[in-house]
Amino acid sequence: MKKYLTVNVEHIQSSMLRPLDDAHVRRLAESIEVGGITNAIVVTPSPVVVGGVVIDGYRITRGGDHRLAAVKLLGWLEVEVQVVDDDDLRQQLRGLDENLVRRDLDGAQRVSRL
Repeated sequence: MKKYLTVNVEHIQSSMLRPLDDAHVRRLAESIEVGGITNAIVVTPSPVVVGGVVIDGYRITRGGDHRLAAVKLLGWLEVEVQVVDDDDLRQQLRGLDENLVRRDLDGAQRVSRL
């Protein structure tokens, strides 16, 4: 069963799987501003540091770092997330699946969808 929550963006820790692409963050922010987030950021419960204090928060498990940066750029205070309770290996596999296995649209496919 999938569990969704709305959480404070400052309570979500980045996965740091890859460096952020600022241009991609800006494009995502424009898209999110128009249509919202279509794929929830997937997180797992994890202690995070907010204002020098350790609190119960969440860590991104896969493919949500750019979306998180985009909503922060838009000034959102909260975002809906999907909470999963995965061990470290399962989190790594989710990240690989999201970032390596997916296939982005090529130029012709992108144009055909405009």
